[in-house]
Amino acid sequence: LAAPHGIFSLRCATGKSPAGTPRSENSAHLHTFQQQRQLVRHAQQNRRRDTAATWVIADGAMAVVGYIALSMTAVDAAAAPEPLRHRAPNPIPALLIGRLAVDRSVQGMGVRTALVVHALATAVELQEKAAFRAVIVDAASAAASQWWARFGFEPMARTDQRPFLPSKDIAKTLDALSRKRPFDVVGLRR
Repeated sequence: LAAPHGIFSLRCATGKSPAGTPRSENSAHLHTFQQQRQLVRHAQQNRRRDTAATWVIADGAMAVVGYIALSMTAVDAAAAPEPLRHRAPNPIPALLIGRLAVDRSVQGMGVRTALVVHALATAVELQEKAAFRAVIVDAASAAASQWWARFGFEPMARTDQRPFLPSKDIAKTLDALSRKRPFDVVGLRR
């Protein structure tokens, strides 16, 4: 599906998809050949080990302009805030957004939000098949952790860089974001 600015697709980062590498929700340069190779290698290793699935958004030249990595996690109930641990098992199951990065060249174009929309849509799909209590973000910095608040994510603790969105709020947040999304994304199976 074509989109503004030549950005056109969301793809699973396997050996056949392009990719880039930094570890930041803020911004990054994803366009060097070495970074492309590093993310592809890292994404392939994670997929082979069944530890994370990495998704990328590429531009018309198949250069990666953003990526996100998803995996499952668990939170110790003693460390969880009350809304998350109320009547929950220990440990508390959750979906983890472990990495999110967008190239500086596309900042402000909605690429980061499109990746968040994809992650939350994936969460809705997973919630139908396997239950979990929240989506948790492994934010790279305090500023990145605060960035997630615009989507309804709350801090786990006052000093924690792991904001969370309760499962009960995912569909509502996704609905609000989907109406603002600047372009469609296409998911490809691995």
